[in-house]
Amino acid sequence: MGFLIRVEEAGHVVEEVVADRAFDPVRHGLSSAEFPLLGSLDPYGDTFLDSDRCGLLETEIRGAGGRLEAGGVSAGFLSDLARLCAVVRAGSGRRLAFYGD
Repeated sequence: MGFLIRVEEAGHVVEEVVADRAFDPVRHGLSSAEFPLLGSLDPYGDTFLDSDRCGLLETEIRGAGGRLEAGGVSAGFLSDLARLCAVVRAGSGRRLAFYGD
């Protein structure tokens, strides 16, 4: 189980990262009430975030990072995920795509 995470623009892949195998926010107890984006990522489905939602995701990563790291998610992966959010926000028409298993 895991995610392939891509920054996409006009049907093209700008950047791509394979998620840390331990990255499953729901399994780590992150509720959608507390973390609306992280708490709703479906490891079996696909999720797409626009630039505005990537800003919220960056905030959630900062707030939940310690809990995710305690659950085995590497700090390096969380840094990569935040960086991908910044890449989405830096370009017009980009989206962050989480492709589940």
